[in-house]
Amino acid sequence: MDNNGEHRGEITRQLISIKDGDKVAYEKLYGLVYDHLRNIAIRELNRESGMHTLGKTDLVHESFLKLIDQSTIDWQDRRHFFGISARAMRQILIDYARKKMAKKRGGDVSHMTLNEDIMKSSMQAEELIEINDGLEELRKVDERLAEVVDLRFFAGLPIEEIAELMDSSRSTIHRDWIKARAWLYTYLKEQQK
Repeated sequence: MDNNGEHRGEITRQLISIKDGDKVAYEKLYGLVYDHLRNIAIRELNRESGMHTLGKTDLVHESFLKLIDQSTIDWQDRRHFFGISARAMRQILIDYARKKMAKKRGGDVSHMTLNEDIMKSSMQAEELIEINDGLEELRKVDERLAEVVDLRFFAGLPIEEIAELMDSSRSTIHRDWIKARAWLYTYLKEQQK
């Protein structure tokens, strides 16, 4: 087995240990997934305008703490972990975007000046919220397609790894990704009317 496969197996072993009540497994898991979570955080924050005070390290730590706090989660495997991780980061960023939008609407008028950066930042926050709402609607229609979006768009996993995680072929995941994007595109267009 290659190092990547060993690493993946170790993530699953730590998740099983967590499930069995091993508190030390959280620290081991954090060490194993930190770089991947940091890459997700970098990707997510790069989608924003750079006008936020939330840094990539803060996002990784906050999302990991949110995951640890979820004592009711029955960790199944690496796929489940990265799916939940992507959702946790997305939720943190959505909460941040909602706060940004509230400030734009007057919640913090005294500290804001109208300039292009703030306009761009607010537009991106609004778009992120719309994408999140669309993804939640997609989840009601097709859980599998929503999971592909979580793993591809928010977790940043390549098609090949998603196929492995979901025990599907690369071509099936590629088709699911295209269907999900088309569904979200249609949803977002409808919301603009």
